[in-house]
Amino acid sequence: MSELDLDELENATRGLVYMSDGTRASEKLGRIVDAHRLLIAEVRRLRPTLIETVEQLDALPDRSIVHESHRDVAWMKDGRYTRNEPWWATGSEVEEPATAIVLPVRVLYTPELDR
Repeated sequence: MSELDLDELENATRGLVYMSDGTRASEKLGRIVDAHRLLIAEVRRLRPTLIETVEQLDALPDRSIVHESHRDVAWMKDGRYTRNEPWWATGSEVEEPATAIVLPVRVLYTPELDR
């Protein structure tokens, strides 16, 4: 399944607004467009962030969780024990450096954002 192109949807919505002519139909269309924009904003808010570099991984706060789709593994960042190897794979008792994670990954949880 391909990714939903939200930018393309937003551009299509903008085009609909220019077709408005002041009639009831165009007023209804305006309400539909407003609802459409709210849905696009909510999808953007809920869509997991894609991490593509080790630097982006390192910038995540402790207790962040990412999903590595290549090996279907979830990783949690916890630097309490060692700063150089703060990543723990699901079910593992061995911490790893960010370079052990196959990129790209999607952020599933960030404690700062979910408070």
